[in-house]
Amino acid sequence: MTYEKRDLINNVALSLRDALGIENENFDIEKTVAGIGGEIEYFGDFIREEKAVKKEGGGFCISVSKNNPEARRRFSVARELGRLFIHMKFGYDEWDQVKPGEKRSLIPGLYTELTEEANEFAAAFLMPAADFIKTAKETSDGKFFYPKKIAAVFNVYEDAVIYRGKILGLWK
Repeated sequence: MTYEKRDLINNVALSLRDALGIENENFDIEKTVAGIGGEIEYFGDFIREEKAVKKEGGGFCISVSKNNPEARRRFSVARELGRLFIHMKFGYDEWDQVKPGEKRSLIPGLYTELTEEANEFAAAFLMPAADFIKTAKETSDGKFFYPKKIAAVFNVYEDAVIYRGKILGLWK
């Protein structure tokens, strides 16, 4: 992903946080989704896929697995919000062109550029750069960063923290 694309995605995520009045690290993502006209469906089987789907009337539904830990589900919901805002243009005129029932989903086993963009959005939405760096420094012992401590602050899983720290240049 280019620097320009990453910067654009981060700006979209920060703009959405600002528009929704999100100020704390561990905000209620379910209320956030409901507040913008969406709903979350949790499924328990391994056949369905995580996805964002446009509903009749212009709303949307995000489907994620309930089999994952809460922090992982939270990141999955944020990733699907990324698909809605970046790829389906929710909130823009292009959203009107998306047909009810149309979806953007994670393709199991296939990591695509679209997935990378959605993951970038989720990381930026849940862990804004300035807040992430501040938290990383506050939870550090001066020599080491502790992804588990950072993950607890943002209520995300450790792999998401490790990814975000690498992208932000805090570690390799």
